[in-house]
Amino acid sequence: MKKHDMARGDAGSTLIELLIAAVVFTTGMVAILGGMTTLSAQNRFSEDRGRAVNYSMSQMEALRGLSVSALLNYVVPYDNQQAQTVTIAGSGPCTVVLYAVIPGADGAAPTYLQLGSAAAAAYNQASVPNPVEVQAVVTPAGAGIHPRYSITTKISF
Repeated sequence: MKKHDMARGDAGSTLIELLIAAVVFTTGMVAILGGMTTLSAQNRFSEDRGRAVNYSMSQMEALRGLSVSALLNYVVPYDNQQAQTVTIAGSGPCTVVLYAVIPGADGAAPTYLQLGSAAAAAYNQASVPNPVEVQAVVTPAGAGIHPRYSITTKISF
């Protein structure tokens, strides 16, 4: 048998190349897995937003056709009155706040009246425009990492 001669310095090149390839492969896999994690989080965000919008739209439909007095005194039907939360399927407990947005006079900032609040009940109903802009804000429990979802529509009475 003939012994294969290697030039001096070539003896470890295969091992070094293998280590470099392993580092490159590992870096690529970490990047791919990180991207998958980001996509999963974005998918959850989209699902939560869709559920919040659907719930908000159902609340807006409940407001349609109410008198101005009934609109201003409308209280969200909470599942948990003490915590004032609604359980939205798939998203868990959420706080839901409905506002009537009253435009300010002469370009002033609008007034946000929380529906069902004492301030809304005491508000001069004659100054509520028809249609009035109503905003629903849904905040999932543990809102430290979750955003608030908001939807606005015009309601006629």
